[in-house]
Amino acid sequence: LENTNIAYLDISNSMNITNLDSLMKIENLESFYSTNCEMAYTEKLYNYLNNNSIEHDIEYEELKIREQVKDIADEIIDENMTEKEKSDAIIQYVVDNIEYDYVALEDEELCTEYNLFALKYALQGIGVCRNYSALTNVLMLEAGINCYEIGSGDHIWNLVELDNEFYWLDTTWLDDGSDDIKASPYYMNKEYD
Repeated sequence: LENTNIAYLDISNSMNITNLDSLMKIENLESFYSTNCEMAYTEKLYNYLNNNSIEHDIEYEELKIREQVKDIADEIIDENMTEKEKSDAIIQYVVDNIEYDYVALEDEELCTEYNLFALKYALQGIGVCRNYSALTNVLMLEAGINCYEIGSGDHIWNLVELDNEFYWLDTTWLDDGSDDIKASPYYMNKEYD
């Protein structure tokens, strides 16, 4: 991006982006929007945007989200685990640590807030499907597992690649209080209905 002439850049909802250092090479950047890209936020980037009077939507407290996600991954993932063991640890963590907020189903403003700040609320332990899928996504990526968020008009879940095979995963629907999440059709299924 060095010497490019971009004035406005919006990469919102690009959670798989983990490094935005090249942004600092754009010469005429005036505004930058990146809602739900917390895994790429650094203090260096935040300071650069502020020092160069570039309009942006990054809040200072969002800089801690990347560190929180890395801490969780370090806590639940061991480098000697297989990909399957890593994914199982992540799935269990997400199901155990987020509570679905049914009030948001009737409160459009609250639901929008959860969607705009997906990781923030997921790390606070509350949210809707977007928060479940977002935390699942970034933890899988931290563990070195390819993971994607897939959505329909009113729901979002994950597609996970393990050992060169793709599986559907819906941590929201897995959070139903059952003892055996592995028996659920929403757990690492090759077909999603």
